[in-house]
Amino acid sequence: MNKVLLLTGALAERLVRKYVSESKVKADVKVLPVSVASFISSRLLVRELKGIDASKYSMILVPGLATFDLREAEKELKVPIFKGPKYAADIPSVLNNLEGVEFSK
Repeated sequence: MNKVLLLTGALAERLVRKYVSESKVKADVKVLPVSVASFISSRLLVRELKGIDASKYSMILVPGLATFDLREAEKELKVPIFKGPKYAADIPSVLNNLEGVEFSK
């Protein structure tokens, strides 16, 4: 499996990085230019990720409280995008059980 990319806002960055480091999965964290992750929009996501090499990621996880439809961003970036956990503390459990977790769009 390739890496997983987790997106977050500035206020949760420290916690997200901490919990990602506690998992067994290779993952990167990208902080988008919003203070609170629930302010992430599809347009912002696409704009901020347009220049990355998406082929090195098997999936992108947005915060679980994201309210926008991920299908448009997924189509644009050509990488599966799913809603991750609502709480940062659940990140290690989710990442360590990627095969057994059913993600939503």
